[in-house]
Amino acid sequence: MKAGRELDALVAEKVMGLEITYVGSTPFTHRGTKDEHNVLFYSRDILAAWQVVEKMRERAYNIEIITNDLAVYGVLFTEREVGIGEYGEAPSAPEAICLAALKAVGVETK
Repeated sequence: MKAGRELDALVAEKVMGLEITYVGSTPFTHRGTKDEHNVLFYSRDILAAWQVVEKMRERAYNIEIITNDLAVYGVLFTEREVGIGEYGEAPSAPEAICLAALKAVGVETK
């Protein structure tokens, strides 16, 4: 799965725990209020992706971010209690964070 609104909505629902509704193909969340908000661009915006990192920390995961000469980012979320980790790799850090977080919570992203 590549960066984009489908990935953003999946992260909002499965990682962030938000209820998602759609208007056409645009995902929205209510965030506990009557007001609709666009789902954040978790897979393309590092500030939004960092909220995913913080949510995973709250869920007792450690994070490692790895870069290499091939312009690829690797992200590993490791569950603190059991030491089991899930890895995501992508051309951007936000996308890699999203992919790894989804895998860590048991969601396949192929």
